[in-house]
This record gives sequence, structure tokens and C-alpha cells, in this order.
Amino acid sequence: MPMHDRRLQALRTVAKLGRFTQAAKVRHLTQPAVTFQVRHPEQRCRVRPLDRGRGRVRLPAVDRVRGFLLESCAARAEAADD
Repeated sequence: MPMHDRRLQALRTVAKLGRFTQAAKVRHLTQPAVTFQVRHPEQRCRVRPLDRGRGRVRLPAVDRVRGFLLESCAARAEAADD
């Protein structure tokens, strides 16, 4: 898997689970590694797609809809690869 795909997968996992620590466990990485993977696209695109609160991370409302659409497309792509 290319590096940029890993970073986007990390971002997607954090958004889905709402916590960097849980995303790290699911992705079999350390929490700092997941933070780094999420930070890179944020810095490169100069956008923060996640709202960070006390111990929780979430997508803004508009991005939750976009996230749903991305999840649907990703599921279709994975099903087509099988």
C-alpha cells in the first residue's frame, strides 16, 4: 500500500472511531505514528478535517456526510477487488 494511502486510511480510521488511541490499536501502530500520519495531510493541504475536543475527535457535520460517501465508495472498491 502506498504511503499516502496509509495516511488517508489513518485519517479515516481516526474519524470513524473518534480517538487516536483506538485508531492506533486497530491499525497496529503507536498513537504518535497515527498522529503523524494524520498531521501530514493536514499540513500539506492546509486543512484540519477533524474537530479535536477533549479526548474526542470528530468530523464537522458537512464532513460526516462526505465521510459516509467516502466509506460507501471505499466499500464498493474493495468489493470490486474481491
